[in-house]
Amino acid sequence: MVKSMPMASKKSVSKNEGVVVLNIDDDPEDLEIFYKAVKTVNPLAKCFLARDAKEALNILRDAIVPDYIFLDIHMPMMDGKTVLSELRQNKRLETVPVVMYSTRINPRETEEYAALGANQFLHKHNDFRGLCTSLETLLKKIA
Repeated sequence: MVKSMPMASKKSVSKNEGVVVLNIDDDPEDLEIFYKAVKTVNPLAKCFLARDAKEALNILRDAIVPDYIFLDIHMPMMDGKTVLSELRQNKRLETVPVVMYSTRINPRETEEYAALGANQFLHKHNDFRGLCTSLETLLKKIA
């Protein structure tokens, strides 16, 4: 089961309150694992979860500007490329780091997504500890 999302806030989050992360992924199990990993890495983090692009865009319209957006590449209805393009057209979100997050990313896709404004790529891990380690490293790298 996916954890319930915290209410969006119009005020920015200071460093001591933790980062604000949005994960967009159509797989509920992957969302749950990601949520637990973020909370393990930073218990003060606010982690918003969206099961599809429409839900994500609604969350982002509610005045939230996350510190990081993790975006699954392979989703039905609206794929990662389309969502990334939509995100980069939004002036409020143009500087928010977007991490493409998927089980498979080929080099051609990497170039394509980077040209569209993706900041980083993260392979989905099979093990929880590996995901936590990657998140710790990635969040420090982008910050």
